[in-house]
Amino acid sequence: MARDVTHKPTRVRKGNKTKWRVYFAAGELAATSKLKEFMTQKDALEFVREFEARHEQLGSLAGQTTTTELILAKQASEVLASSGLTVVEAARIAADKVAAEVKSQTFGYGFDRYIADCERRLKSRKHIRDLRQSRNFFAHLAEILLVDVTGEDLDNALHELSPAFRNLRIRHLKSVFNYCLKQEWLLHSPLRKVELAPIRHKEIETYTAEQVHAIMRAVSKSYPEAVPFFAISFFAGTRPEEIIKLDWSAVSDDDQLCIPAEVNKTRTKRFSTITPTLKAWLDWHREQGGLGTGRIFPRSQMTLIRIRRKVAEIAGVQWIQDGARKTFASAHYKIHQDAAKTAYELGHRGTSMLHTHYNQNMRREDAELFWSILPS
Repeated sequence: MARDVTHKPTRVRKGNKTKWRVYFAAGELAATSKLKEFMTQKDALEFVREFEARHEQLGSLAGQTTTTELILAKQASEVLASSGLTVVEAARIAADKVAAEVKSQTFGYGFDRYIADCERRLKSRKHIRDLRQSRNFFAHLAEILLVDVTGEDLDNALHELSPAFRNLRIRHLKSVFNYCLKQEWLLHSPLRKVELAPIRHKEIETYTAEQVHAIMRAVSKSYPEAVPFFAISFFAGTRPEEIIKLDWSAVSDDDQLCIPAEVNKTRTKRFSTITPTLKAWLDWHREQGGLGTGRIFPRSQMTLIRIRRKVAEIAGVQWIQDGARKTFASAHYKIHQDAAKTAYELGHRGTSMLHTHYNQNMRREDAELFWSILPS
């Protein structure tokens, strides 16, 4: 006699273990299976509730085919209802979506895997920290399958952010979704309909040649041990967080400054030219009895911050965030008129920023004065 299918969990004992078994009609669960076993009654009841709810939603098709086929039919029906496609085209699209759902991972898992990949590729600690902040920002989407995350979900989350932070989160998401696409965890990026916020670029703020001269004079008189740090900042355009990690072995005899991969922000080795102006200041440092071994700036970062504040006060200038690097870029580009050359010195991968921000940022006579700033 055929078993009456009620989907009611039945308790069965296997050796010393108790399991809960649910029976299904032929074709309800899969082509070859008519039962499913669970470790607890709670798990069995939860599965039955979801199964019956899904079959109720699928309507009269239930009982005539397998669950996968039912889902496929429903997907194809939805595609047909919202487009002018043929049945065959709709079925193919629906099949692709079902296949993607089977292979997909959750949004949180994809984000975590991308962060782990960035750590493996030795991305900067700041970049990893920013990525984790974005991961936390989208925590409410963590358990959603990647194929089910929509542009609307992302847009709603980004809605109240400032333009700069909105664009930062979008750039992070773009990297995450591109990584997940390569893993075949989704069919396409939901960012296609999410737009970057327009940002009005402020004019790049730099020092004048007179201000740089005043700064270098103040450093050489009051803090001579810091002269190499300030000179490399202004006349090589090296980032402060990179200089503070450098030692004198980075300064070669062939007028090259080597920024090792573990020091460089982009985690790749790069070389900068030791210009005649920079060389003059480094030579002055040695002539004054300055150290030529160990770290180029042998003090702590807090000491550096204090010195910069005092130097700005002595020189009578307002300290500009990244002002030394920006001033170098403007003066170098104005003199050489070679965007690729300036980008190479800065360690930039492209030249668009130079064309946009630095081309008209300094007059040629100011650039010439800048490169003529030498020790007394």
